[in-house]
Amino acid sequence: EFAHGNNGFSETTIERISLRLKDLTQNPELSVNYKLGQLGGELIATPSKLGWLEVLEHPKPDIKYVLGFDGTQSTETTSDNKKASKASFYVMKGVDPQGKFEFAPVAKIFQRPKDFDDIWEKAILTVKYYNKFGNAKVTGERNGAGGVLAEKLLKDPDTKKCVLGKRVLTTNGSGFKTEPFFYRSDDVKDWQFLHANTYMKKYVENVGFKSLLLDCLKPDVENSDELDAF
Repeated sequence: EFAHGNNGFSETTIERISLRLKDLTQNPELSVNYKLGQLGGELIATPSKLGWLEVLEHPKPDIKYVLGFDGTQSTETTSDNKKASKASFYVMKGVDPQGKFEFAPVAKIFQRPKDFDDIWEKAILTVKYYNKFGNAKVTGERNGAGGVLAEKLLKDPDTKKCVLGKRVLTTNGSGFKTEPFFYRSDDVKDWQFLHANTYMKKYVENVGFKSLLLDCLKPDVENSDELDAF
């Protein structure tokens, strides 16, 4: 059922993604880049041409958000490889029958970080911003920068309750423990694509980021960092 070379999406899903891409090319969604920073004790989003958070919609009260992080193994400081992967951080919005975006990504970070501290700081600020009303959760891959980000979020009193974990067996097999984030094993990847197929078939019209849909159509040999975060 799944098309080889297209990240595990079915032919039907690929057709729906392609149609949405055509629509977004003709009628793009308006996003604005922002910087996040403290002003008078409050976290403020300021529009900026150099902004690193691309936003379709800001946090709303009584709406749940889940943020997904896909880190990198290197940065501009540690590697000059121009084809190296980028850090990606997606904000998914939940139920909002009265809103324009529902069950859809509403913000993202996508960049080659200067160093690891740079992307960790931006990710933590984004979690705090979308947890403005106390309804945000965050997860991501533990490998690379993800594991360190999880530990930093757990140590911050403003974000520690946002971190999602995975139940795993203890080392001696006598019980279970919860670890923050997850390791992306083959079975996890299969689970992700199973549900990504379902999502794209049902809600692809809600996706406003053209770059995410382009990632869905890339062959497996190419970096698809935005899709990984999604």
